[in-house]
Amino acid sequence: MKEIKVGLFTVLALACLAYMTMRVTADNAMFGKFVRYKTLVNDAEGLFKKSLIRVAGIEAGYVEDIQLADDKALVTFVIQKRLKVTPDSIIKVKSVGFLGDRYIDLYLGNPNLERLPKNSIIKVDEGGGLDKVTESAGNSLESLQEIMEKMKEAIQNDQTDNALRDIVKDMRTTMQALAKMTAGNQQAISSIVKNLDVATRGMGQQFDTNNPNSVLNKISELSDVIANFKEASNSIKEIMAHINAGQGTVGKFLKDEETENQITDTIANVNKLVNRINSIEADLSIYSGYNNDHGSYTEFGMDLYPTPERFYRIGVAVSDFGPESKTETRTKTTVAGTTTVVDKEEIDQNSLLVNAQIGRNFHNFGVRAGLIETTGGAGVDYHLKKLGTKLSADIFDFGNSNGANLRISSDVRVWNVVYGRATLEDTLNDSRSFTGSVGLRFSDEDLASFLGLFAR
Repeated sequence: MKEIKVGLFTVLALACLAYMTMRVTADNAMFGKFVRYKTLVNDAEGLFKKSLIRVAGIEAGYVEDIQLADDKALVTFVIQKRLKVTPDSIIKVKSVGFLGDRYIDLYLGNPNLERLPKNSIIKVDEGGGLDKVTESAGNSLESLQEIMEKMKEAIQNDQTDNALRDIVKDMRTTMQALAKMTAGNQQAISSIVKNLDVATRGMGQQFDTNNPNSVLNKISELSDVIANFKEASNSIKEIMAHINAGQGTVGKFLKDEETENQITDTIANVNKLVNRINSIEADLSIYSGYNNDHGSYTEFGMDLYPTPERFYRIGVAVSDFGPESKTETRTKTTVAGTTTVVDKEEIDQNSLLVNAQIGRNFHNFGVRAGLIETTGGAGVDYHLKKLGTKLSADIFDFGNSNGANLRISSDVRVWNVVYGRATLEDTLNDSRSFTGSVGLRFSDEDLASFLGLFAR
């Protein structure tokens, strides 16, 4: 009865977690209806399955599949049906952050046009970044060249002489006007001249070497500072000359071709490492259920995909029917000359089990080998991707007195990230039993969306 209560409590907790996750995951698109479209891009690097589709910066869909079509990438994606995609809609592939993740930005067209049929190909605008900068710089140079041609034409055309003659006439008229203004303002001009005379005398005193407070005597006090500055400037020139000649530690560091090649190789290796890390995908799962013979069973696992063909599976499981170890003890007790011997046997179950396997995918099939519940074993999987179903067979625990355990299981997608699992244990033995489980499975996009909720 205790195990049933624990199992029911675990199922209820998983259901609550599934509800919260479905409210925020990238797959919350499952709550509405979607329309499937396609597009052809020249470079799909950084795009993966479940990469986001955004409209006006808001999540509106996700990538379903990416395939090679001749020398381009055919990207299949779904978009919310409530958004009207028209024939003049345009797709742009944009980047998020410095290293790298990319998403598809969909610009909806004229809403008065008819809706584009499903599975239609939407045209893509891949121009951007350095291409736009180069185009803008080219346009600027063309504009500058046009201005220079206009200036050259203005100076060298047949009307240049007439234009210069007009300028001279205008200057003569201006000078005549100034002469008339001077003749009528002699007194004011005399006052200005007197003020200028006073100012000139003051400036003369400031430049008089016999005046201890003159500017020239004050500047002489700065001669030491100027000399030190010149000396420092000469030292800097010498240092830069040595560096340019490849002398000294800094000069050798900057001029040595081997050092330069090592730095270039290091940067290239760092870029390769970052690209590999960005390309790793991960699937996280947790299942909990009950076995009709042994009791509760809970499993936590993670699949890491450095490439679509290779994967690593790690995780732990907590089970009431793990490997057993026996301990026998004998106790002797003497009372009133009578000796009593008591033999006691203790059975300890190792309920914490470890999974660590390496595998490879071949189309819809996957094979793996390694530790299965702390014992050596191997397994094979068959994926029915359209149905969200996986069929698996594992054989392990070869040291069991009843023989190896052949486990057959089936994972079925119930809704969004919620899955159900049916497992047949010890299929080849008379002690076979059945385990029913429910669980949650998360992709990279699901985890990023779920964690992003707490970062807001």
